[in-house]
Amino acid sequence: MNLNNLHMVINDDGFLTDKERYLLIKAYFELFSRMYGKDVPTALLEVLKLDENHQLTKKILNLSENYKKALLALKQIMPDINGKYLKLLMIYNNNELVAAARFGSLSEKVGSIPDAVFMVSLEERKILWPKMIKYIENYLKLNGYEKMYIEVPLVDPFLLKGCFDLNFHEDYEDIVKNEGTRTYFLNKTLERKKNE
Repeated sequence: MNLNNLHMVINDDGFLTDKERYLLIKAYFELFSRMYGKDVPTALLEVLKLDENHQLTKKILNLSENYKKALLALKQIMPDINGKYLKLLMIYNNNELVAAARFGSLSEKVGSIPDAVFMVSLEERKILWPKMIKYIENYLKLNGYEKMYIEVPLVDPFLLKGCFDLNFHEDYEDIVKNEGTRTYFLNKTLERKKNE
């Protein structure tokens, strides 16, 4: 795929077309399956090799914890009763959705990127990842944030390298030490330059 016609949009109202919703659920399902391992319903689907539109496929998917997490990820970009939600950076190439990242606030001056998903090859992810981070970092700086965190799945070392290349680091006090840990938690102080 040629990534020469990229444009980025911040979705802050939660509206998605059916196609965008489908692509994002599929991408988040794949991400969570890599992070947490394939659960029994997912393994069953692989054995049965059913078409994704098959009625049994839909019933089995609804039993999958990874699929439920994917649905929750999209639900969290919808404003709730208290007005709390995550924004979604969406990257398009030739009007095709190729990547997305959820982001929001940990506190008044601290932003966070809890995850990112891609619908492209590994080589293309390496190109898109720093662009996503820089775009969100600039957005946060312009909105008065002083620090940002990024969660990087342990299973995606190229994302980790991309963060290090952009001067993110992991503080000792942020390291979670238990068997449930699935991400690195990196941070960076956001400093505005005089010309910004």
